[in-house]
Amino acid sequence: MQLQQQAPPTTRVVPHGWQPAVTAGDLLAQPAPVVVPRDWWSWAGAHGGLLVALAAADAASVAPEAALRSSTAQLLRPVRGPLVLRSALVHAGRRITTVRTEGTVDGRTALVVHSTFGAPNDARTAGADPLPVPLVHRPEDLEPFVPPAELVPFGRHVDIRPTDGVLPLTGGPTARLSAWVRLREEDGAPGPLRTTVLADALAPSLYATLRVPTAVPTVELAVHHRSPAPVDSDDPWLLVRARTDWSDEGWVSEAVDLWDRAGTHVATSRQLRLVS
Repeated sequence: MQLQQQAPPTTRVVPHGWQPAVTAGDLLAQPAPVVVPRDWWSWAGAHGGLLVALAAADAASVAPEAALRSSTAQLLRPVRGPLVLRSALVHAGRRITTVRTEGTVDGRTALVVHSTFGAPNDARTAGADPLPVPLVHRPEDLEPFVPPAELVPFGRHVDIRPTDGVLPLTGGPTARLSAWVRLREEDGAPGPLRTTVLADALAPSLYATLRVPTAVPTVELAVHHRSPAPVDSDDPWLLVRARTDWSDEGWVSEAVDLWDRAGTHVATSRQLRLVS
């Protein structure tokens, strides 16, 4: 099965006339237990980036005055039912707060997430050399790409604009993907929770070298957020560049970087995947 690009839309209506009943914001604000609709699934269960964002949102209730700096998750089994989240404070220091969140479905642990929070706009943080943004066309000048809904229902919530001719399932020589992405139903610059969702928005970068779809579920996912500086723009787009560092005996290590339209590097993500 080949994934096809679509002609540029004239509005922000989701393809094929489909309209979502529940947005990312609805889910992130939903009290536990969280019921993730099937249109937010990827393959056999709820989308991994969304699950980690839900856990981080729950953890934020334990550290309400701090800024999310990282989420490190172990995704143990697919989430197909109501997700119960329980967050507990692990450490509360002067500059660092750590919260552990366990997500269970029917009493069985489905994910464990450690969230690290820091003081917002800490003046003592020295900025290192930024990761330069790749030179690409604007998202408005690029054609959208829609994954098949029967495999990745979550893809209908995300506007994906590949920046080059490297697409999933085209059997290319390099395991890398690059695209502008945004949540279709929401405006405004994405904060750390939505950045967490979008960090997992693309197909596995290994797909650039494959021709037949196969499940490559995430086993571990870590997202590191840069200093949450004041937002100067309401632009919803993030440029996502994903690459496979290595694959061996069915295991895949993937690195993802994200920039906003102003060229600011906003987050880095790493995933450990397992080819099913």
